[in-house]
Amino acid sequence: MNQAVHAVDLAQWLAGPVVEVAAHTALLAHHDIEVEDVATASLRFAGGALGVLLATTAAYPGRTARISVHGDRGSVVIDSDELEYFHAAREGERAPAYGAFGSANQAADHAPSQKRDTARDRIGLLYQPHRDQLLDFLDAVRDGRPPLADAAAGRQAVAVVTAVYTSAATGGPVRLGTGTRHEEGTP
Repeated sequence: MNQAVHAVDLAQWLAGPVVEVAAHTALLAHHDIEVEDVATASLRFAGGALGVLLATTAAYPGRTARISVHGDRGSVVIDSDELEYFHAAREGERAPAYGAFGSANQAADHAPSQKRDTARDRIGLLYQPHRDQLLDFLDAVRDGRPPLADAAAGRQAVAVVTAVYTSAATGGPVRLGTGTRHEEGTP
């Protein structure tokens, strides 16, 4: 709940709302705690896409958080809040039958290298993503526009994490409401 909710939020921002969850949780490494240290879930998105969530505090220290999205026209990999890989078939380009094997990484074309703050907290997480979110919120207040991350999106991510817990406890899939946070004009 504490860390994976951020990845769930980003996954929904990228792929749309989650409508079904099937999950398992376990306490595998930290036997001196009262909660799970591993959660896995199969996610079904409203648009038909499928996703996999693996969240753990049992990984070797310093491991990164990674989100990968793969489709029939391209792939994107975000690792530790940095665009690591991006490839999309260009307009009119025929996509290979079995993915984009051998195709060039286009990440630099879409996220030019920029000097980023590399300061990290005591467990190795970057401070910058939270700073950027706070700056966006301040800009939104000043400009009279909605912030990129709002309370509705936060509630939706928490609902998915809650469904993970419910599915793990009951042993069955959990359906979520089909309401969307992808309103017209927003990503």
